[in-house]
Amino acid sequence: MGDSKAALVPLLPVGAGIPSTQATTPPTTPPAGFVTARGTEFWLDGRPYRFAGMNAYWIPQLVHESQYDAAFQRLKDIGVRVLRTWAFSMVEGELPTTNLTYFQYWKDGEQFLNVGANGLARLDTTVKYAAKYGIKLIMVFVNNWEHYGAMDVYTSNLVGKDACHSDFYTNAKVIAAFEAYVHHIVTRYKDSASIFAWELTNEARATATEPLKRLDFTPDDLTRWVADRAAFIKCLDPHHMVAVGDEGFFNWDRPKTKAEYVYSGESGGDFDAYLKLDNIDFGTFHMYPETWGMTPELEWGKQWIQEHIDSMNRHGKPVVFEEFNIDGYDKQTTMFPAWIELAEEQLPGIMPWGLAANDMDISDTTVWLGSYDETNDFWPGKDLVWAMLQQMGKRINEKWPLE
Repeated sequence: MGDSKAALVPLLPVGAGIPSTQATTPPTTPPAGFVTARGTEFWLDGRPYRFAGMNAYWIPQLVHESQYDAAFQRLKDIGVRVLRTWAFSMVEGELPTTNLTYFQYWKDGEQFLNVGANGLARLDTTVKYAAKYGIKLIMVFVNNWEHYGAMDVYTSNLVGKDACHSDFYTNAKVIAAFEAYVHHIVTRYKDSASIFAWELTNEARATATEPLKRLDFTPDDLTRWVADRAAFIKCLDPHHMVAVGDEGFFNWDRPKTKAEYVYSGESGGDFDAYLKLDNIDFGTFHMYPETWGMTPELEWGKQWIQEHIDSMNRHGKPVVFEEFNIDGYDKQTTMFPAWIELAEEQLPGIMPWGLAANDMDISDTTVWLGSYDETNDFWPGKDLVWAMLQQMGKRINEKWPLE
């Protein structure tokens, strides 16, 4: 098909989805090196397991093994134990002429899997270097947003150009295509102790930028989709944990305020409902006060963290502070300490967004580099924030040793 590095094979549906009412296979004792959830803590080989983590969606976009080595060394240097990265990357129509990593290719409504050198071989390399550095991976299957692998790629190919975003969660053809991809990734790595957990989505919502949701789509519909897909994964792999990868939006009955949509269920999300599901092992929440229009940013951030701590204790499952950032270096240096202190005291995992590749060799890749003022991501050149994250990793690792 015009890409010498690709090896494209049709990705066919694996069968009907498993209804959420169907029991999954009772898990046996997990293999050594697999992290599990027990109460509000994670456990690894008989010890409580807490972690400083990081987001770096771009790791599988690297090309040379030396680049993977350098990226994981950078993570290790600040005490990262868990990395969250994209296990998705799609293209449609014309094949790329760049060295873009892509795992799925869509053409005329047909889905292909790229098992070639610029496809799943690079996800294999990611797992290889995670194992080398003792770092575990949260692998995310699809993006709510348009970057790299959006839900709307599925819907536009299988429902049509007039599809609604929420059709991703309800259309039988879309669900079958998504499960076909998930099946391949899960079975490829289900025996790897380098996998921390599978995540259904990045920031599942009923809407994206466009198209919008169907008017009759409710948080119950999205919760049902989460339950069904989690059950599907647990039947393939009973030992690894499963999470939603959501922003932690609530579905509360609450007065209309500027912040209503993160509490009202308008987004389609229901953090508390997800934590009640048998096959969801832990909760996740994200925090971008400025982007979401929440003020005062520092105090609202502490409130948002505490509300998720309260939900964690109410439901008795771990909750991970999975993404957070604020616009501007000055705000990072003044607000991060209070947010990290509150989260570190009570939550088992903290994962800022995100690691930058600045000052690294990214030759032959498509990895984006923002200048100092263009990106809020972190690298050693942002010395005060970098030192803060390094100290966080050191504290957590010393307080919660692995052996």
